[in-house]
Amino acid sequence: GLLGLPMPYLVAVSVTLILMLAPAFNPSSGTISLLCLVVVYGIAVMSLDYVFGYGGMMSFGHAALFAFGAYMGGFVLLHLNTEILIGLPLAALATALLGAFWGILLGRLEGVAFAMGTLALASSVRFLFIQLRDITGGTDGLVALPLAEFFGMPIRTGALYYVSVLIAFAIFLILKQVVRTRYGLSLQAVRDNPQRAEAAGINVYGHRVVAMGISGAVAGVAGALFVYLQGAIDPSQAHWVLSGHFMIQLLMGGPGTLIGPFIAALFMTYLQHWLSGVIAHWELILGIAGWYRRRRRT
Repeated sequence: GLLGLPMPYLVAVSVTLILMLAPAFNPSSGTISLLCLVVVYGIAVMSLDYVFGYGGMMSFGHAALFAFGAYMGGFVLLHLNTEILIGLPLAALATALLGAFWGILLGRLEGVAFAMGTLALASSVRFLFIQLRDITGGTDGLVALPLAEFFGMPIRTGALYYVSVLIAFAIFLILKQVVRTRYGLSLQAVRDNPQRAEAAGINVYGHRVVAMGISGAVAGVAGALFVYLQGAIDPSQAHWVLSGHFMIQLLMGGPGTLIGPFIAALFMTYLQHWLSGVIAHWELILGIAGWYRRRRRT
């Protein structure tokens, strides 16, 4: 690639620079808040790409991991500390443990059975968010959260946006390095042919558990950034519909590239919010357009 960089890295650097410069063209608080949300969802989709694109595990429950990270971030803000350098690692660690637990429960399943298992576990997590009212606030969720701080300075939306972009780039670089390690290459062998990988001496089950843990950590970071941005979190963020959005964005961007799904998430999330602001029934319009296109083909 140009400058001696492989193409995915070159694209990631370009996207990062564009995102860093974007607020200069429309510096309104609403635009920056939307851009920040777009980046946060992009990080969540990268976490899904790691387990599906590199591990072959189709998850329809990643919204629950994302929401769990958000609840942990909100809980730390309310009860422990508002410092982002404390909240982010704690949210990542807690969600990594949840992801690894999912891996322990589902790691021996394949294909559709694994996907349905993640959907069931995600529904259970959402049910707990609603039922544990004293801890989670029930259907109202955690609201009116204090601002996160960086060494005692409040992080407002503008600063949080730049932090989120840099974190997204750092996560891309870290995951790219992980997939090139011996473990990462073994995980891809598990994705391609679990039986052959097992015969070659690779611990298929163990690799899947670790992969779910790593993915959970990334989803937890995205969730914590979401709660820092919104100042609230409720069980709707754990719904399977959001998991479906993540999967669609992943498939559109190209699994196993990290930067492709991230770009698809940026584009689709921004388009969705723009359309919803322009047209009240944007989903109906898109649905009719899709139906008409299919009809013309047949």
